[in-house]
Amino acid sequence: MGAILLSVLNAEVFRFPAPWVFPAAELPYSILRLIHSGTGEIEFDGRRYAVSAGDLVLVPEGAVLACRATSADFAFGSIRFTASLDAYGRLPGAIPVPARSRVGDDSVLRASFDEVVRAWQSPLPGRSLLASGHLGVVLGRAADLAAERGERVSRPTAEARMHSRIRDPRVTRVIDYLALDLRRTPDSAALCAMVHMSESTLRRTFKQQTGKTIGAYLRELRVSAAARRLALSEESIGQIAEAVGLADANYFARSFREVFGLTPSEYRRLAGQT
Repeated sequence: MGAILLSVLNAEVFRFPAPWVFPAAELPYSILRLIHSGTGEIEFDGRRYAVSAGDLVLVPEGAVLACRATSADFAFGSIRFTASLDAYGRLPGAIPVPARSRVGDDSVLRASFDEVVRAWQSPLPGRSLLASGHLGVVLGRAADLAAERGERVSRPTAEARMHSRIRDPRVTRVIDYLALDLRRTPDSAALCAMVHMSESTLRRTFKQQTGKTIGAYLRELRVSAAARRLALSEESIGQIAEAVGLADANYFARSFREVFGLTPSEYRRLAGQT
């Protein structure tokens, strides 16, 4: 296998109590999750995995993912990313990391995973390069540990769908632009000019690559950033809502509940108990 190009789309730490449930949905990207605490179940490719602190789970692009918390303190780091290898942006083979592995006790892997999240939260222009570089260390370390321990890497049943999409770097550029300043409301004409695409082509291509409209993707970025601040800061809910570009309190609360199944105040209270 040649050099793999990794592009991070989002990186956050989440905390959920039972009975939080993420309904089944097909992923237009890959997800890497490192379980920090508690227990949960993650199901994809026809298999259900009971996970706990120290588990690393790789969900391949194209898989139908469903998950739920089975304890009151389920917390995990989550990295959404795409991987490509050839000139057409396709990866002709599975990433050599098991679907689930017990590697969270490895200090190098954990530190690199944390660096991905830290880099993604940075407002500096090098954040995408740093996040993708640290992700490469995480996956490389996980692959080496799996080989050393004799863990079997199975080819995902969703592989045909996983490798059918052609990567478009213009979509990655739009994502970076959106995430750089969440308070900014993007102008369609400016986005189109930035990536030299017509509005209809940009809308269609973005939806094909991410599974969401630009507006829905931005809303999820904003809500994910708000969740992190709710768990880690003492800012008021109103301050957080304004900081992530969702100043309307009702819309913020509704959007947050649609994504996480909890109100912002419920999420903060439960995150503070973990």
